[in-house]
Amino acid sequence: MDKKLGVPVKRMAKVKPMEYEKPVKIGDKGPAVQYIALWLAQKGSTIKPTSEFHIGMRAAVIKFQKNNGLKVTGVVDKKTWVKLTAK
Repeated sequence: MDKKLGVPVKRMAKVKPMEYEKPVKIGDKGPAVQYIALWLAQKGSTIKPTSEFHIGMRAAVIKFQKNNGLKVTGVVDKKTWVKLTAK
């Protein structure tokens, strides 16, 4: 988004950086899921950050994967994690 006067700037919530550990998929819960949700929101998704990987988050991951030339699985694998968390 432009940094012009009067235009809000999207900011990432302060969160401690995380390293990729394992694939994250529907039904998973915890800090890694919340981290992914925050990054999806930062990249333009309208999902609300949560710590449970639900069907809406899976849809957002699929959209992100399609838009970024990644294998479309709905699972956050290492390639998706790296692309998602790149600034």
